[in-house]
Amino acid sequence: MNISIFGLGYVGAVSLACLAREGHAVIGVDVDDSKLALIGAGKTPVVEEGMVELMAKVVASGRVSVTADAGAALLGSEVSLLCVGTPSAANGSQDQGAVLRLCEQLGRALRDKAGSHVFVFRSTLVPGTVEDVLVPILERESGKTEGRDFFACFQPEFLREGSSIRDYDNPPFTIVGTRHDECARVLRQIFGHLPCDFHITSVRAAEMVKYCCNNFHALKITFANETARLCEGLGVDPFEVMDLVCRDT
Repeated sequence: MNISIFGLGYVGAVSLACLAREGHAVIGVDVDDSKLALIGAGKTPVVEEGMVELMAKVVASGRVSVTADAGAALLGSEVSLLCVGTPSAANGSQDQGAVLRLCEQLGRALRDKAGSHVFVFRSTLVPGTVEDVLVPILERESGKTEGRDFFACFQPEFLREGSSIRDYDNPPFTIVGTRHDECARVLRQIFGHLPCDFHITSVRAAEMVKYCCNNFHALKITFANETARLCEGLGVDPFEVMDLVCRDT
């Protein structure tokens, strides 16, 4: 397929390399010219095991291109993965500025597209954001209707920095939050070969699963660290303890 990826941080860059490895034609889009230059030269913009060799290989294959022109990338692809950052603002809320601006750009570009298009949001988003905020922007700027002229869904990613390629190839599951069979069909075509269960759920549930997984992993790390401190004071091997605790499934 022809796939555009917006945002070339860890998730976007690893996704670009892995999708191109699998035979897709991938357009990488970012506002950072240095990232575009690195990928264009067959180099990786992120430090990640296996990425140096993989990026050089897929760029040499001719299946990867990069641009700062969001509209051109949309018109040159069938599916767009939106992976731009949504960091915490100073007051603890989510800073959605980048994804809001991107949806405005993509909506305007969508006006000129004859065929349908599938938007796959992968950024961490507060539940309700896709349906209540982002889809209305795309509809307003394009003059088109979601579910008829274009389709939007949410697919959370579960990549860890340091093992992103391995995690891409062996995910715990694939979750697609959507109301449309077209989104499920397209994402099965792209990710259905991975060795995991493929779940279709509501958009809001998929958005919430991403938050829950992030929170639960943080909780597990904190729990293990606190356990280790107690073990140290009591003369117990914390690795022996946590190894046994984690065997309880």
